[in-house]
Amino acid sequence: MSVKNAAKFLQFLVKAFEANVVEKNETPSGTVGHARCLSVIQFWNAARCTGMGPRTATMHLYVPDVDAVYDTH
Repeated sequence: MSVKNAAKFLQFLVKAFEANVVEKNETPSGTVGHARCLSVIQFWNAARCTGMGPRTATMHLYVPDVDAVYDTH
């Protein structure tokens, strides 16, 4: 993936999906040029879901209390 502010995105992946950072190329100022991480990702075959075709990208994050998480943002 190519994202804006890769350092912030990497922090999100670690916090949200418990991703393990395998490699990170970072400048002294903290800019991440490239990173690789491992996590468990769930996916399904779109053909098996009636009315739900393939999508470019969709992420779901399950949390114990969605209202509490939303209130912190």
